[in-house]
Order: sequence, then structure tokens, then C-alpha cells
Amino acid sequence: MKGKLYLGRISDFQKLDSSGVKCFAITKSDKFHGYMDVLYGLAPTWDLLKWHNANKSRNKFTDGYYERYFKQIKESTQAKVDIKTITDLLDRGTNVALICFCVDSINCHR
Repeated sequence: MKGKLYLGRISDFQKLDSSGVKCFAITKSDKFHGYMDVLYGLAPTWDLLKWHNANKSRNKFTDGYYERYFKQIKESTQAKVDIKTITDLLDRGTNVALICFCVDSINCHR
């Protein structure tokens, strides 16, 4: 891969000079459509986010979240398309930023 991959929250990227960086929102919400390109297939499902919100304060976040998230990604046709999109851009030398909207960067799906 020739390009660089950046991961972060929207608040981090609002401070970043994003010229020369292809930015993608990782969300299920249509709120950001038009603001930036969205990779819906890589965002956690609403059910997974509900599970996350119910369990993150009980230290269960790391005890099951990633397994659920990776299972979701493996089963999603759209996620495979999104990953190919990112890989193709990186292979062509394009820098890519994947942006989430989590409040807490410690307990984040990234």
C-alpha cells in the first residue's frame, strides 16, 4: 500500500488539514451524507451499538464487542465492497481517513 490510513473521531479530523486525504464517515446515519462520503458497511449495526451502550460501563465492551463487530463485517457484502474501496485507494497512493462519531475514543468500534 502506498497511501496512508488515518483513523479517528470527527473532532480529531476537524483540526486536520484534509487536503489530499479521502475522508469517509463510518456511520449508519444519513446525517452525514453529502457532508462526506459514507461507508455504511463498516459501521456497527444499530443493535450492536445498543449492546455496546448497555455494556460499556460494565467492562463487557472488550469481552464481546469485537467478536460481534467482526462477525458483522465478515457477513456483510457491503463491508467487503467498502474494504475493497479503501484498499484500492491506498494501493493507488491515496491517503484515506476513516472517521467515526464516537464520543469516547477508548470505547470505539474502530
